[in-house]
Amino acid sequence: YATWVARQHVGSPLIDGGGVPGPVTPEDSAAAAADSVELRGRAAFIAAGCLGCHAMVGTPTAGLTALQGPNLSHFGSRLRLAAGVLDNTDENLARWLRTPEDVKSGSLMKLPRPLTQDEVTALVAYLRAHQ
Repeated sequence: YATWVARQHVGSPLIDGGGVPGPVTPEDSAAAAADSVELRGRAAFIAAGCLGCHAMVGTPTAGLTALQGPNLSHFGSRLRLAAGVLDNTDENLARWLRTPEDVKSGSLMKLPRPLTQDEVTALVAYLRAHQ
């Protein structure tokens, strides 16, 4: 997608004075893909109702303190998750997001609906990006 967007701007007087952008490198493509997954994660965070319980920087709940769940603004820098039950790895986070009750009996985290695998993958990237 980023390559397509860049090509749309070639010769535009509004973009870089009408210059032709340089070639897109694999690193640029990887960064754009990561950004895309994180953006999908943010959308999933909002659509799945996570905002109902969790504060997160960059969302409408940023700075709120009276929510039931923990503030997730610096989730990526945490060593443990699920109230200390699991190491904070991508695999454990995905498992926790899919079935919190199976990971920790009596968990207060209730999902309004099951998450799709794509949502789980995107949420893992989104949460991991918040250092």
